[in-house]
Amino acid sequence: MEEEQLQREIAEAHKLVVIREGETVVLENPDDGDLAEELQMQELLFFQLQPNKLLETTQASNTPIEDPIDPKGKQVTNYSTFEQGESSRVIHDTFYCAICMEEIPEKDGFNINPCDHIFCIGCMIHYITTKTEENEVSIPCPALGCESPPLDQVSCQHILPKDTFDRWSLMLCELSLGLNKFYCPFKDCSALLIDEEEGKITISECPHCNRMFCARCKVPWHGDMSCEEFARLDEDERGREDLMLRNLAKDKRWQRCPKCRMYVEKIDGCMFMKCRCGYCFCYTCAAPMSNVTHYCGKCKR
Repeated sequence: MEEEQLQREIAEAHKLVVIREGETVVLENPDDGDLAEELQMQELLFFQLQPNKLLETTQASNTPIEDPIDPKGKQVTNYSTFEQGESSRVIHDTFYCAICMEEIPEKDGFNINPCDHIFCIGCMIHYITTKTEENEVSIPCPALGCESPPLDQVSCQHILPKDTFDRWSLMLCELSLGLNKFYCPFKDCSALLIDEEEGKITISECPHCNRMFCARCKVPWHGDMSCEEFARLDEDERGREDLMLRNLAKDKRWQRCPKCRMYVEKIDGCMFMKCRCGYCFCYTCAAPMSNVTHYCGKCKR
């Protein structure tokens, strides 16, 4: 019994099992010829299937990968990064900034409505700041030839520094006030004020510096001088010291030479005055007088 079992195991060991395209073939006690023939058949089947796989691999490797175009028409560049041991793909989208002429990540861009032009945030901050420093309130899109409406201040607020946004807001506020706005005439104040009476009020007090000024002439208060008299003064006669001197001359009853504009004082004698510049005039009315007759045709004396 043991010898028969051993012979069956030896016979099983000499069987050749062959699988061909789903078909299983068992060869009993194959000799060298059978083995050689079967190996040739396996090689033939292998090379018949291999060219199709090579063709598929070649076609897949030759397919070009184009940069996608987003719905807004901007060309987007994809950069794929593969690290050893990683299977994920990292994509970075960029755009071209026409101001600094650099490729910028889309996350650092600012879209302008409604034209949808895009620039980097740094360039937009510099652009808007420069425009406000030039006192330009209506700021256009920086794209060359763009005819879209001016930039919206509110949509730009989140990228602008506070001082730039506040300056822009003040300029827009002043623009909306129109012709009724003016500034405190004192240079160390210059607060924005509104003339609600449209020039009907003269003497006023600045609510910021609490100093008096003329709301009609837009100058520091010119005292007892009327607005019409102040308007006749030369530009170099409207200073604070000039007005103080004018008030003093009025109190002292000094007269002013019509030619050189110097003040003179009469101590005694008639109304005939001869200034050091050589001009002769009446001390009462400043009308010209004759150096011979000392007669004033205006005062009749």
